[in-house]
Amino acid sequence: MRKLFVIALTVAASLLASASATTLFEFDDANSVTNWVSVDDRVMGGVSVSQMSLALFSGNMSLANNGGFASVRLTDNVYNLSEFTGVELRVKGGNLTYQFRFQTDIARISYTQPFVAPDEWTTIRLPFDAFEATFFGRRVIDAPQMNTAFLRTLTFMLSDSQAGEFELLIDWIKVY
Repeated sequence: MRKLFVIALTVAASLLASASATTLFEFDDANSVTNWVSVDDRVMGGVSVSQMSLALFSGNMSLANNGGFASVRLTDNVYNLSEFTGVELRVKGGNLTYQFRFQTDIARISYTQPFVAPDEWTTIRLPFDAFEATFFGRRVIDAPQMNTAFLRTLTFMLSDSQAGEFELLIDWIKVY
């Protein structure tokens, strides 16, 4: 009976360990942000400006010239996250609504989920099944489910007419 109890505890501990979060990306030194690139509404005539520095996505969002988005993205990797349920973000911001996005092998479609970054550090969970397919900010109704076995771009974005200065502190990105 005791041996069966020990086996049950070992199996339970193993299941808990596999369900815990795994670090995907940490913003822990200056080199950790070198591959993050700003992509703002300037690509379509807007005047918003953003940048990524150590653990900080910041800038000035402008609605001038039909603008209205600022983003930073990481495109150098391909992630197979099919064994996980979602992504966790540890963030702090000015109570603004940001988006976290993935791109897969489908050209120009982003899989998007909004989140509010409060004024204090918080961990936000974004389940993969809640990401919605979008194309240039508009929902794509007939798009396939996000292919979590082939995720190639990670993006933080501010949009939705939230003009002005912004700062989003990011400690890490994990999967669970």
